[in-house]
Amino acid sequence: EAHLVKKEYLIGIGLGYSQSTLKKYEIHRPIGFFKAWGKGFTATNTTIVDNIRGIVLIIKGKLNFRKSVGGPVKIVAILGKTGAKRGLASFLTLVAAISALLAFANMLPIPAVDGSHVILSIIEIIRRKNFSPTFIRRFQTIGLITLISLLLVITYFDIFSFF
Repeated sequence: EAHLVKKEYLIGIGLGYSQSTLKKYEIHRPIGFFKAWGKGFTATNTTIVDNIRGIVLIIKGKLNFRKSVGGPVKIVAILGKTGAKRGLASFLTLVAAISALLAFANMLPIPAVDGSHVILSIIEIIRRKNFSPTFIRRFQTIGLITLISLLLVITYFDIFSFF
């Protein structure tokens, strides 16, 4: 199950997500390099798995897209609140989670990100024939337009959810 206080901002990073998981970082206790590395690995995996679950729930219509997704405006607002109210450790934890999520999103099989290049390369190996430059250009253009449109919609929701 997702580690949420409320069922908002399941995709990405949100205060609903961070309140429960970042509370333990309010008091610093040295644990050693290898234990910290293991905990970081576990936290990264949990973040990615929670986001996969969130995407599935949005696709199934069980989560409201507008309430479950935050974009750049929301991320900056959350980072500011977290840094100001919870301190450097919580802020850095959020930055690390955002980095993990960007890496995860980059490997999705969506045109215009690296995951699609991997898929296309595998298909080319299986077919033993390269895709035409025209196909690749059209494929990437569709993906780029889709990603920019999604970013604009999410940013619109971010801006108008504040007012």
